[in-house]
Amino acid sequence: MCKGVLCDTNFFIHLLAEKSHRGEKALFVFEFLKENGFEVFISSIAIAEFCLKSNFQELPLKYLTVLHFTSNHAQKTACFGNLILEHRKVKKQLPLQNLIIDDTKMFAQADCEPNIKYFLTFDLESKKIYDVIKPNFQFVGIDSNFEISDFFLII
Repeated sequence: MCKGVLCDTNFFIHLLAEKSHRGEKALFVFEFLKENGFEVFISSIAIAEFCLKSNFQELPLKYLTVLHFTSNHAQKTACFGNLILEHRKVKKQLPLQNLIIDDTKMFAQADCEPNIKYFLTFDLESKKIYDVIKPNFQFVGIDSNFEISDFFLII
């Protein structure tokens, strides 16, 4: 079984955007994943988000496995939601509107799928939720300080 990577919506937006520093990083990472036999997943939730700003046909679906949101994912999302709600009551740090956002749903998908080992995103804010729910995959956040060499150390 090959290792899988679930990529957040923003990863694909940067991957397909005009030349930019983030776009270059996304392209390098995507090529690395393809060349090294990783299964690259895109959630049906991410597709819906992507289509708000871009055309569905722009996605490199030939190289992606679409992960549909299932009842198992919904149940895990509810478990994560309860953890977030409990954390919010105790710590008063996460606002209520962050309870069941799309990132939480995608975290649940990654947690339910045994071959998804990594969640790849440019959205470092979602790490706050990841840290509360403590799922069974590694969060890989790409920020302005992210160096391509760091990616080899993580994966």
